[in-house]
Amino acid sequence: MSDSQRYHTRDGESRSARKPIEILWNILGFGFAIVMGVAGYLGADWFILENEVRHWVYLPPELAWPAASPFLGLRIGVALIALFLGGAVFTLLYGLVQPVKRGRYDVEAHESNLRGYRR
Repeated sequence: MSDSQRYHTRDGESRSARKPIEILWNILGFGFAIVMGVAGYLGADWFILENEVRHWVYLPPELAWPAASPFLGLRIGVALIALFLGGAVFTLLYGLVQPVKRGRYDVEAHESNLRGYRR
């Protein structure tokens, strides 16, 4: 066995013994990413239109670039922020639904006793 093969598997454990990623979580994650990106873009579009009427936030005219689609950079930026925050929420929900379980190579939790500590 070559040296590079040893880094891919642990001693006595084959690659096929790993638990496969559930296809449902892959589909949900991909769909959620698409939905969050589109929702962020549409939310930014709604905000720009309402901001023109109600003047909530001053948007400098330099942001109205390109002329064919004004505030495109702002819309894409808000869509990326929504995608990032949506991914954080999805990760949190996944952690609550399926918490990480310790494997046979993990170390037991250590309780710290700082009362007897002296410098």
